[in-house]
Amino acid sequence: GAYGLSDKGVDSYSESFNRQGMEWSVGLNFKMILDKKVRNAGFRVAINEMAKAKIEKDKIKKAIVLEIDTAYERLVSYRKALKRQEKPLN
Repeated sequence: GAYGLSDKGVDSYSESFNRQGMEWSVGLNFKMILDKKVRNAGFRVAINEMAKAKIEKDKIKKAIVLEIDTAYERLVSYRKALKRQEKPLN
């Protein structure tokens, strides 16, 4: 048989190892949608998903900035409160 395989399909692996050694082949399966409308719709979906992810990323950035700003404002107000308490009341 071809590539060291037996004609009857019996012991095909051992035949291939005996004749070729430990060789393996790997194939690649490529699939492409031929319908233009379906392909374009899939492309638009992918573009919209990317835009949605960018919006979510921007929302998260703004939330982080807001949290940092809030924490900074609290720190400043706590420092002011501490300074007021340290001053003598005279």
